[in-house]
Formats: sequence, C-alpha cells, structure tokens
Amino acid sequence: MTVLMVGLSLSILEKLKKDSDYEIIVMDSWEQYNNYSFDKKKYQIIQETYIADITNPNYYLPVLNEIKEKYIIDGVIPSRDYAVRTAAIIAEKLGKKGIGFEKAKILTNKYFLRKACEEYSIPHPRFRQIDSEKEIAEFIKDKPLILKPTRLQASIGISRIETKEDISDAWERTSSAREESAKEIEFGQEKEYVVEEYVGGQEYSVEALVDDGKIVFINITEKEIFEDSFVEKGHIVPANIDERLIEQFENEETNLVSKIGITNGMLHTEWKVENNKIYLIECAARMPGDYIFELIQYSYDFNYVDAYMKMMCGKKYDIKRVNSRVSQIKYFEAVPGILRDIDGIENLLEDYVVDWCLYKNIGEEIKPVNSSWDRVGYFIVVADDYEDLERLTNKILANVKFITQVEEK
Repeated sequence: MTVLMVGLSLSILEKLKKDSDYEIIVMDSWEQYNNYSFDKKKYQIIQETYIADITNPNYYLPVLNEIKEKYIIDGVIPSRDYAVRTAAIIAEKLGKKGIGFEKAKILTNKYFLRKACEEYSIPHPRFRQIDSEKEIAEFIKDKPLILKPTRLQASIGISRIETKEDISDAWERTSSAREESAKEIEFGQEKEYVVEEYVGGQEYSVEALVDDGKIVFINITEKEIFEDSFVEKGHIVPANIDERLIEQFENEETNLVSKIGITNGMLHTEWKVENNKIYLIECAARMPGDYIFELIQYSYDFNYVDAYMKMMCGKKYDIKRVNSRVSQIKYFEAVPGILRDIDGIENLLEDYVVDWCLYKNIGEEIKPVNSSWDRVGYFIVVADDYEDLERLTNKILANVKFITQVEEK
C-alpha cells in the first residue's frame, strides 16, 4: 500500500516501520521537516519526501502532480491539525477516502464547529465569534469565559476570563499567541477568535474510526489537566466510567458523525461532563495526540494506526472493540526554573513502564506549562485493572523528581 502522509509524523511511522505492507510518501514544509532530527535509515518505510507548503495550494498542488506521475496512491492521511484540510483536498482530487474539504473546514476551525453544533443540536456551551475586547465585554454574563484562537493547536493562546477586569489581559495574551512552528500556517491563517462560556467538570475524549459513515471503533479516554492550565497532564484508556455515561458518549458521537456527515476518517473528540450533562468542547479529524493511539493499542491489543491506514486505503483491517487491559500516560510536573538534576530516573526502567521520554536536559529552562510544548516528559504504564494502574503510576510519580533552580529576578 502506498500512503501519502500530509505532514511528517515520526510517532505514526514508529508504529509502521517494521511493516513491509506500506510505502509512505511524505509531503511537508521544509521548516517542519527540518525540525525533525531522526535517522532516515531507521525509517526505510519512507519512499520519498516532497517539500511543499502544505497550507498553500499554489505550492502543494503542483507537487501533488509530481507525486501522481510517479506513484499510485492508495490512501491519504493528515498527521496534524494543520494538515487536515490539505489531506481532505488531496483525497478528493485522487478519488480516495477522506472526510471531505467542507467537513475539514468545520473540524479545523473552532468557530465553524460551534456553528455546526448550533445547527445540528449537538450539546455545546454558549459562544460568540469576536474580534475585540468590547465584544467580549458585551458577551460576558455570570459565568467565566474561555477565549480561543480559532485555528491554533496544542492549547496555544487559550485564556480564561473570570470577570470583566480580566478581559484586557486575556485579549492581549490570546490575540498575540502564535504557534512556535507557525511558519507552516502563515498562508491563509484566520486571525479569528471565539469566546464561549466555561464548562466545568471532568474532561474526556472519544476516539473513533468512521468507515462509510459508520463508527467501527470507539474508545473513551479519561483526561487530567495541569492546574491553572488547559494543557493535558494525563490520560487513562479506557475511561473508568459507568455504563450510563458510556452510552451517552456513544450516542452523542454517533449523532455528531451523522449530523455533520463524516463518511471516512478518524475523529478525536473532546467532551466535558458538568452536572450530568455532556458538552462538546473540540473535535479533530486526525490522530489523537499525547500517545493516546499507543494507549489504545496497549489496552485493546490491536494496532490502531495500522487499522486506520488500511481503512483509509480501502483494505481489510482488524480491530478489537473490547479492551483486555488498562493503560495510562502521565506527564511529569516540575517547578519552573533551570533543571539541575533528575532523581530516581532508574524507576522508569521497571517492566510495567512500557514507554517513557524526557524532553529536557540538565541545564535547560523549564517553563510554566502554558502549552503542550512546555511539558518536561512522560511515562506510560499498563496494568490488568484500574486499581493496579493507579498504584503503579503513583509509585513512579513518588520516586521520579525534577530538581530545578529558580532564578532570582
């Protein structure tokens, strides 16, 4: 199978690199491709890489013509949010499975998604598109607000507004926010913002594979958030919740797929539960981040990435709908400052820790966690039940410590 990957993703390739069934063609901007430091010999599954601005059709469509002359593409997948629209356009042009460009626009713009929720009676918070502090002041009532850029990812630029006194600072923070690797999204980036009433309660995500308009696999993930932040601190797969709530999520996800008209693709949908009512927060049409796809593989005992790729290529795929184990990823917490040492790192070599990574080296600065890129590292634990999962996770957290030196101002 020859798959066109729009945007390079090493985490996806890692799950496929030993599979001789695949030939991967990568299309990505030079800035993004150059950001990756990896041994290209390790990923021999990559047949060829084409450099193009994947947000600008003036650049990527001529490159697509070059690819078509040399390869017969079986399927197209996006690797990240900024690749979703392009992958949808390319799939349409090649006559391959995809979510379609009109659906991609909805699922890559927070305001468009809110309008779709309003139109199709999908539960959502009160919202408004805004472009000034004055409009926020007109919108606020008796609940805190969340202010978001419509197109940025990884929780970048999201601000919480408690009272009218917070509006000015929040507007400055959100309106000036920029993706660190935003070179790739400068073309056609909507400088738009949406404000919505804050929904409290527990956060979950739903991961679904949709084939010919039907959900063929669904998982519910329980999330944990860093304090005073919107950045995710951990995930449990599957969520430890009762059957009533599982049924609610499955019904709402099915309703979303049906009403928006998703025919083929992968969905990563974020929901919150407040006062026994669920609300849609965001929905993405790409692989879930934070290694949730790995947690699915560990918990359900099938290769989630492989099943997705085969599905998008129109091939037979194998999935398991019932989990046999439970798994969790946890991101470490560290006091902001200069990293001086990491105590207890040997604990990460325990058998029950199936994966781990530290993002910071001794001497580097650790910043407050304001986006996913500010996190310092993670570990993944797999267990037979939730009680054991919690015990093993807490053992690692108790024994691995980041020692930082707080710089004096």
